[in-house]
Amino acid sequence: MNITKKDFHRLRTNSSTTLDHKWANSLGRFALVDGGNLEVDPNYNKAIYWFGNSYANVLLAKAFLEANGFSFQLVKDMEMGGAYAVVTETVGAADE
Repeated sequence: MNITKKDFHRLRTNSSTTLDHKWANSLGRFALVDGGNLEVDPNYNKAIYWFGNSYANVLLAKAFLEANGFSFQLVKDMEMGGAYAVVTETVGAADE
């Protein structure tokens, strides 16, 4: 299955491409799906992409990220009802 960048952006429900030192105070709201807490180096910019409560969308997003060499962490956002999200490098615009 070939999942394009445009497909990836259509799967997500929200995003923020500025997961940096400003987020340090709110990292506790994210829980790693496989246990533990999200830790982000405050000197390294990351992006976060939300996928709502659809694990099917998460699986497709993971396939895209893995196929394109992105490292990522799968988390649940406890302030958004446990919505799934991935923390990764910025994927870029859908039309790139």
